[in-house]
Amino acid sequence: MAKPILLIIMISILVVPSLKGQSQKLDSLKQIALTYFQKNDFVNAEKQFEKIYLVDSLDVDVVFNLGTLNLQLDNEKDAIKYFQKAVSLRDRESAKILKKNLNQKIEYSDFMHTDDVDKQPKCIYKNKELDLIENHNLNSKLISIITKGLRKSKIIKDSNFSGRVYVMIEIDKSGKIICQIKKGTDSEEVNSEIKQIIENSGLFIPAKYQNKDVGVWGWTIPISI
Repeated sequence: MAKPILLIIMISILVVPSLKGQSQKLDSLKQIALTYFQKNDFVNAEKQFEKIYLVDSLDVDVVFNLGTLNLQLDNEKDAIKYFQKAVSLRDRESAKILKKNLNQKIEYSDFMHTDDVDKQPKCIYKNKELDLIENHNLNSKLISIITKGLRKSKIIKDSNFSGRVYVMIEIDKSGKIICQIKKGTDSEEVNSEIKQIIENSGLFIPAKYQNKDVGVWGWTIPISI
């Protein structure tokens, strides 16, 4: 089966998984797998990565490599399985391969990227359902609520902080907003206060995929204080 140019390029720059935090045995297996790959021995490279996967199935680089190697070996069914797993671990390159190169729909998982769901989440404002995201930013009504909460906060006032923080927003499948501070202040107390204010900012309707509620991620938003 002829391979798309994109995939051939991907094979040539196979991801090198991080060795940090892994056991000595897994480190050794990764080195062996990469050595086989460098020799174009994709069969044995796949076997070594499979051994690692059986021990640590959450290593997204290992999962992606298994998808790529199986595709190279014409094992499309197994390649799809590993790419789907990688997508559930939030690997966007695997999602592109499944959609564009393998003509596959993304499988349902508890959290999915905003680009993969059927219906986006909504926020409720004065009993009206509004789009959570408008023009690549949080809904202006929601921003107004969050800004008021930040201005009223004694912790933030006492910190004398002024500027922007960047937060990653998720909405889980129950409609709860989850906030992670990606670039915050120097104060953990202030960062925690910002997180709490955002997470208590209102009511939300979860995203939908295949007629089921689903958690959604994929937004990093600037918040001015």
